[in-house]
Amino acid sequence: MLLASVALGGGCSGDTISSGTPDPDASPVAPPSELARERCAVRVGIALTGTAPDAELRAAEQPSDLAQLARLMQTDAFRDRFAGFVAAELNDGVSDASDVTYAIVRHVVASGLPWTEVFRGPFLVDEELAVHEDAQGLGYFREPLWLTHYAGSEPEGYMLRMAYRMLNNVLGVTRSIQVADAGAGMAGANVRESDPACRGCHFDEQYGLDRVANLLPQRTSAPAVAPATFSVEVPSAEGEVLFKSATADGLYPDGVLLRGDADLLDTMVESPQFTFHACRVVTTFLYGRAESTAEAAPFDACLDALTASGLITDAVAAIASHPTFCEQD
Repeated sequence: MLLASVALGGGCSGDTISSGTPDPDASPVAPPSELARERCAVRVGIALTGTAPDAELRAAEQPSDLAQLARLMQTDAFRDRFAGFVAAELNDGVSDASDVTYAIVRHVVASGLPWTEVFRGPFLVDEELAVHEDAQGLGYFREPLWLTHYAGSEPEGYMLRMAYRMLNNVLGVTRSIQVADAGAGMAGANVRESDPACRGCHFDEQYGLDRVANLLPQRTSAPAVAPATFSVEVPSAEGEVLFKSATADGLYPDGVLLRGDADLLDTMVESPQFTFHACRVVTTFLYGRAESTAEAAPFDACLDALTASGLITDAVAAIASHPTFCEQD
């Protein structure tokens, strides 16, 4: 009867070995340091690539060192996994919109571009999801598939749904949609501004939904039949969604004059909230959950790394190489 047992906990250190009377036929138990390395290799391999660690990672003295992380982040497995995760996080499910997000995220990571380029880079995604340079591009926010998906159904054509999705994707803003009565969902901008129940989220906040939508393309095709459901597609008579450029100017935020979506995004990606949200996305990618107060040190390391280089891979490495990463349950 085998009485020797190994208590592994959930991380790459703090492993303990307890035993009763040794079983002479039992295989020798690996020393704690070897067990710790093996567990850390598994954790790093699965977190970054979604697969078991390869031979090189298993043989590494420290599986979470920067050299190993850099090697893994050069693989298609990491790029595909990370881009797929981010696309799902930033969209409301798998759709054409998440496809173009995936393509641009993967392009930015593979090309070693700053993370800000996901949201304001001059890109165009073709039908094969290949990314090309295009001076008229603005991350994925001007992609026709993305615009169509988030066109919304506001009766005057203001892209409130797109405004919310941009705030959520770039800054991590979340809001609960509350409709006071059945008819309120069809209310125009003047009603939203005058109604105290609507004005707070739509006009009074620094990034109020209507203030943001006023800087975005405006839908010129007919609204959807059921606005409360935020219809995925708003077809015109020709079966297409039509847009016109925003013309309104306004002061957003802190007295900065913005004249369209490009100015808006330039302002948002320069804010500390942008970096904070990016590190929250990275944390969720690596841990499979949101950060906790116990992970303040690696989270701060992520903020410092992303601020210093602008590269999301450096943010990933900052958390994954932190001594606490392989100690987590």
